[in-house]
Amino acid sequence: TADLTAMIAPANPVVRIGGQDPDCLFGHGAITDITFSDVSIELRPMAGGLYLQAELMNPYVGMHLDYAAACVDGSRDISIAASRVQVAGLISLTIKDGKLESKIVNPEVQITALDLELGGVPGDVVNLIHLDQAIGPILGWATERFVAPVIADAIMGATESQVDVLGTTVDVKLAPSRLEFDVTGAIVELDTQLRAQGDSILTGFVYVPNTPPTMTTENGFEVALSDDAVNQLLTSLWTAKAFDKSFDLDTGSYGEVGKLYDRVEISVKAPPFVDASAGTGLVLTMGDLMVSFKNGSTLATQVSVNAQITLKATTTADGAVRLDAGTPTVFVDILDDGVEGANDLSRNDFEKIVSFALSRAVSMGSGAVGAIPMPSAGGVSLKDLAVSDQAGYLIIDGRVE
Repeated sequence: TADLTAMIAPANPVVRIGGQDPDCLFGHGAITDITFSDVSIELRPMAGGLYLQAELMNPYVGMHLDYAAACVDGSRDISIAASRVQVAGLISLTIKDGKLESKIVNPEVQITALDLELGGVPGDVVNLIHLDQAIGPILGWATERFVAPVIADAIMGATESQVDVLGTTVDVKLAPSRLEFDVTGAIVELDTQLRAQGDSILTGFVYVPNTPPTMTTENGFEVALSDDAVNQLLTSLWTAKAFDKSFDLDTGSYGEVGKLYDRVEISVKAPPFVDASAGTGLVLTMGDLMVSFKNGSTLATQVSVNAQITLKATTTADGAVRLDAGTPTVFVDILDDGVEGANDLSRNDFEKIVSFALSRAVSMGSGAVGAIPMPSAGGVSLKDLAVSDQAGYLIIDGRVE
């Protein structure tokens, strides 16, 4: 409620009777505090937006009143309370300048046990401002302000954020571009901008032609993710060198490969990309991942890794959908260029190298796609997720609980 008071403050005075400029008879009221002991909100989709039913228990409104009666100015702090307020009406949702805007249309407000504390306010001013009638629309509007961020978070989450991906900061920006509501649900289209700091994405990214998908709300929840949104991020990370890593193998837990070599250098020579048009869901391709193993300053061996990783959808503890790496298919070539010595590897050593390279490819892929912003469906639980593809889009269906 402290945040609600702050949100309402720019609209003060919420009561303005008698004109903009004070005269001999006027009343201006500014909300200084607003609290509820409990709030219950129910939202249902309908044509044009969401139908709101809200119950506000024990509302209290503190108000500073400036007034004049018979040309004598005065001011007083007053209070308005009730045992319960019920607000119902259509919340119209529109997009303006890339932002989601909500407005409650003709709200119906029912107030139980209204209590006005107006001690000392002249009768002429009380009769002028009719607070008993004005408080209904005020509380309806306050409810709209209270619900607006809840709706925005349920539909699209944070519009701007920063996430760490493989040690690189990524700026995430979301903007709604299309909204459609009916009694079965809602279709929300979001434009995304996913940029790694320090990138040079002006070079472009891997583009895969897409056809807009056919969406349905039959299962309760459905997400269509364009492969181009993922490729935008992957190319940005690649140009920012987020996939290039060097680290010592003798200072961490790297399994058997740490006994063979003491340092590894990883360089990705081409941007990874995803494709959702092959009939197999969303597939991440990581090509020309060069892994160089060293002992001291000597290049002991080098391999080239090409991997295709099927991506899967999972749910987090808070009910949000998350993309993660699934089953990989890996091709490994041993390279001799720059390697000192015969570069002979036993089958056992080769398997250790392949296992290490595979784990790094999966870790990189999982870390990158895990940063893709996905909806949380307003915090409800999502069950029975199913993944398919449709003309360049990854389609995730689920059941809402």
